[in-house]
Amino acid sequence: MQHGIILEDHIYISLYIYPIKSLRGTPISHARITRHGLSYDRHFMLLKVEPDKSLRNMHVSVFNEMSLFRTDVIFPSESVEGKILVRYQAPVGHPDRDVVRELEVPLEPTDLETLRGIDVDMNSSASKAYDMGKKYSDWFTECFGFEVILAYLGGNRRPVLGNISPNAVGKQPRASGSDSATGWLSSITKAVPYLGNGASSEDDERITFADVAAYLVISEASLQNVSSRLPENEPMDITKFRPNIVLSGPVEAFDEDFWGEVTVKDSIKFNLTSNCARCLSINIDYDTGTQGSGESGSVLKKLMKDRRVDQGMKYNPVFGRYGFIDKGSEGAIVTVGDEAVVSKRNEERTKFCRLNPRPFFVSLGENMVKTDSIIQIGRNCQADLVRGFPVIFG
Repeated sequence: MQHGIILEDHIYISLYIYPIKSLRGTPISHARITRHGLSYDRHFMLLKVEPDKSLRNMHVSVFNEMSLFRTDVIFPSESVEGKILVRYQAPVGHPDRDVVRELEVPLEPTDLETLRGIDVDMNSSASKAYDMGKKYSDWFTECFGFEVILAYLGGNRRPVLGNISPNAVGKQPRASGSDSATGWLSSITKAVPYLGNGASSEDDERITFADVAAYLVISEASLQNVSSRLPENEPMDITKFRPNIVLSGPVEAFDEDFWGEVTVKDSIKFNLTSNCARCLSINIDYDTGTQGSGESGSVLKKLMKDRRVDQGMKYNPVFGRYGFIDKGSEGAIVTVGDEAVVSKRNEERTKFCRLNPRPFFVSLGENMVKTDSIIQIGRNCQADLVRGFPVIFG
């Protein structure tokens, strides 16, 4: 038996993937572990075609109606080709509410050479991708009411930026010059790993269309804490937090703030490196595809009261931990009900910080504010110049 922080009773896992980014998630019974995330997690995403034909990334925090799309996965076998089943229902009150539209998307498209190549840039982490073509764009376009394309990542991957990657440790630059010129940067580098975009290596982490990390881990205890803040008939939907792995067992709510490593089945190790800041997506009413009304539409505000616990994002509530697997866990299989332990625990909460050499957008409700430079973002990390607004990380 693996010995860890939890020595009494047991902690068990459940699993979720989001085959098309920002659409509703899919609970799964088992999955193969990869360095880029659970197999088939966020290999597709939607992009809005703007009037000038440029492509805009679609995230549920901005396009709330993406929550009206459900997904399910049929995994491939010797006799069955894998596919994603997408189902769309119009919002409550719409005359077509009872009509369910369905679309099948191949889980692993094979005719990539016939597809148009496109560039997708999320949070300054860019990758090549493929436009899946007219059949799929027409279906989503009809549902949304504006032109949309479905993008497939294929074998491409995006670089992990900031201090989220476990490989960021040890790449810390040395500050030089006077304190007056570089003091703010010096103070940052003392507290967090190097956040630059230097030359990549085979050890650098790469991700799919996930926001910033390969995995997101939360606990059932923390979910119940959020539900306790809502009316009894309005429990919090766990998929609004978009976890990959949920741990259920004898842990206290938000104890995961201090988790440094979770080990599943004695040998599969998840290195938890950073907290997950939350945005308006957790307020969405899944029946209407809009921001919720009443108590369930104010979850973000409720968490603002006591969950602004990351000094690098001190005006954003935190829920869950981002993570990556160690190299030895590549290809392992995890199953719902597998036992897990918290095998490493941090003495203090980690601090999120991200130096970004390109424009960085901050959500102000329906508006977007753009910062100008690496200096501005660096100062934000230290001086919290972006106050009171959730950052859109994807």
